[in-house]
Amino acid sequence: MSPAFETLVAVCERMRHLTGTLELIRGQLLAEAMGEVPMDQVPAVRQTARGLYLHAVGLRQRTAGDLSATVRALAEEIDPVQAEAEGAELLAVCRDLAVTLRAVDTALAEFKGHIEHGGA
Repeated sequence: MSPAFETLVAVCERMRHLTGTLELIRGQLLAEAMGEVPMDQVPAVRQTARGLYLHAVGLRQRTAGDLSATVRALAEEIDPVQAEAEGAELLAVCRDLAVTLRAVDTALAEFKGHIEHGGA
């Protein structure tokens, strides 16, 4: 396995962790909005959502940095004359991950608004 491929696998793992974290935040905000959280637990739920949000922002930054490094490494590994099919496939995966990161940015912006304004 090439170093770039190994890095790409790590990026995919981090992306899985990131999307899971976003799902946890969404679940907490939704539970609060639907009144499923007892009033005495609302501050704790909000604090947890805030902590998860900060964790997600850090994961997003690391994921983007690793993805950028992966693309650079793949560009160095791929023979432009032969334009290896595998390399092109890996770059397509990187492009898909970049699109997903843009969607993550949108979700994070929405969560930030809910969290900063004291709830859903």
